[in-house]
Amino acid sequence: MFKKSFTTLVLLLIIGVTFSQNINTAKLDSLLDILGANNKFMGSVAVSKNGKQVYTRNVGYSYISANKKILNDASTKYQIGSVTKMFTAAIIFQFIDEKKITLETKLSEYFPQIPNSKKITIKMLLGHRSGLFDFVNDIKDENYLTKKRDKQTLLKIITTGKPHFKPNSNFSYCNSGYLLLSYIIEKVTLLHFKDAVQERICNKINLSNTFSCATNDTKNNIAIPYSFNGKWNEIKDFYFPNVQGVGDIISTASDLVIFNEALLAGKLFSIQSLEKMKIISGSQFGLGIMQIPIGNKTAYGHSGDSYGTHTLVVKFEKDSLSIASINNGEVMEHDAINYAIAKICLNKYYEIPSFNTIVIKSKDLDQYLGEYYSAELPLKIKITKTNNTLVAQATGQNSFKLVPTGNNKFEYEEAGIKLEFILTEAKMILHQNGKQYNFNKK
Repeated sequence: MFKKSFTTLVLLLIIGVTFSQNINTAKLDSLLDILGANNKFMGSVAVSKNGKQVYTRNVGYSYISANKKILNDASTKYQIGSVTKMFTAAIIFQFIDEKKITLETKLSEYFPQIPNSKKITIKMLLGHRSGLFDFVNDIKDENYLTKKRDKQTLLKIITTGKPHFKPNSNFSYCNSGYLLLSYIIEKVTLLHFKDAVQERICNKINLSNTFSCATNDTKNNIAIPYSFNGKWNEIKDFYFPNVQGVGDIISTASDLVIFNEALLAGKLFSIQSLEKMKIISGSQFGLGIMQIPIGNKTAYGHSGDSYGTHTLVVKFEKDSLSIASINNGEVMEHDAINYAIAKICLNKYYEIPSFNTIVIKSKDLDQYLGEYYSAELPLKIKITKTNNTLVAQATGQNSFKLVPTGNNKFEYEEAGIKLEFILTEAKMILHQNGKQYNFNKK
């Protein structure tokens, strides 16, 4: 579960970006209003410009029962999933600055029983290049980590699990590396990981609503995660001490903006170490940080998922713009929500969805089926159907379902894609980000 959640969607290669100094907070409100009203999203959003927080918004509930509901508010805390890894990495880079450890220090100095420990370095653990068995994603039973597991049990899983590849020969997202890094932090500091996070990060930059290793409850206004099926239903999440240093930290959107900005400003460790952290070693990952492309902009930060929460924190450094989004309930996919927020903050074209429901009979969809080609874009779009749902698939990409929005009009809201069919001319028009592209049916 603890993998990157912010994905780059097909067709987004056609985006151009413009930016101005002002954040369109009214449009952000309109987006979050309609998401909340249609049970598409529950959670919190924070935006900072030029180091000053300019927008916060909370939607939905942190707790729901038959007799009681607690609204998400500015003090609501959420499990932030793999954004935790940025905190773990920050402490490791503090050790490097303090000459207590190096990027080339071998894992065998701390855990000689781990497979290939004499060849695995701290850098490989940070950069997901250890090849170790992943104690989260390689366990087939998702319920396994919802129950308390002690440290020795978790170490045994990593020790006995078969490695995926030789150290540094490949890249594979690995939660085991960060669990081991959290244990190394405990060995170096002689503190529990949660106390090291408090002392070395939270106290240092005044994160008053951020802490480590707590289970989901309502005692400290911690949001319960929910899924929606006509009503919101509680999701059983991880027992979070099981994923210490991996995905156990609790925070708020506002605190995450402060943390990410402090990290990228060199306030937690040296600029020299920060530059090493930001070197991409696999996919979009550096050493505890992600490089996230949005259109032709690049942001630094991290995403994170638990079984029921989804988090993204990013900073567009050249624009002095930071965004944090955390949800404890979604129907509209979190990537689409985050992308919409980013587009609005970057003053890019975005049309607020309406969520009007239109039903079309399966036989009436046949007129749209076929392959469509464009002289304007180097891709083909194939239109098929599943029952009474139209499905589109671009060349070499995953298929996506289309929702009818009007006469001969469909959309895929997650990517801001709108398709309009001109049946009399055997044509299809792709609308996205204020631009349109003509396709002809084969």
